[in-house]
Parts: sequence; structure tokens; C-alpha cells
Amino acid sequence: MENSEFENHAQRLWPAMVAMCRGFFRNGNMPDESEDIVQETFLRLWRMRLRLPAGERPDALVVRMVKNLCIDRFRKGTQRYEPVETMEVASEQTPETDLIQDEAVNGLRAAIDRLPASQQRMLNMKADGMSLDEIALVCGTTKNCVKTQISSARRKLLTQLNNIRNAESE
Repeated sequence: MENSEFENHAQRLWPAMVAMCRGFFRNGNMPDESEDIVQETFLRLWRMRLRLPAGERPDALVVRMVKNLCIDRFRKGTQRYEPVETMEVASEQTPETDLIQDEAVNGLRAAIDRLPASQQRMLNMKADGMSLDEIALVCGTTKNCVKTQISSARRKLLTQLNNIRNAESE
């Protein structure tokens, strides 16, 4: 697909895709997501434009991509972000609270370092926001295997952290 052809499709489809997203989030959850989702869709389409057959209209592909991104955002996201202006300043940090926080972070890092390399890798990719399908593709495995590995890693981390807490309280 040529650049001018891509631009024509983007300009023609943009309003309909934004409207579709707004309909998806009609109940008031995440009203500002529509433009972001459509922009993300066209960015992905731009990256794959050279692989698209010349002269073929990507309408169905764009609709499917927008729908899938809407579903992903909806699943991820009833998180609401509080505007910075309304946030309260955290209570006073003391050297003691800083030390406790540092020890907790170091304990978590040490527990992650004890995990098998494959579980560390998958856990990091999941923390970076990758979907299970994307992780499976990168790792050359199945989605169920990725789910199992991440679940196992989380259980091991929880067990290790609980053991550390129990040892500290004794």
C-alpha cells in the first residue's frame, strides 16, 4: 500500500472508528480512550502497510483491530487515573520508611532473580503490558503455557515473600 493510499484510507475511516469506540465505551468508562485506540490502530496499520496487498481496502482489518483494542482496553482498564492537581502529597518520608521500602524492593528483586530465566522473561513481558498471545509468539510457545508459567512465577514470588515476612516477624 502506497503512503497516499494509506492516508486516504485513514482519513476516510477515522471518524467511523472513533464513533465505534465511543459506542463501545458508551457507559462512561474511559471516555477519552477512543481517539487513542484509533490512533494506535492506524499506527499498527502503518507499520504493516507494506505487507498489505496493493489496491485492497483495509476496512475489515481496521474494524477488527479497533474492536480488539477496545476489548483489550476494556479488560485492562477500569483503572481511573487521578489528575495530578488533586493528588495529595505523600505523608512525610522518614529514613525508617525509606529503609523499609528499599528492603521490600530488594527482597522482591532477589525473589525474581531466583525464578527460572523463562519465568523471569515472561513475567517481565507481562509487566511491560504485553498480552499473553504476544508473549507466546515471542517465546515460541502456546498461550496456555505462558499463562501457566506466569501463574507459577507469581505463586513462587508470593511464597518467597511470605517466607521473608514470616522470618522477619520471628
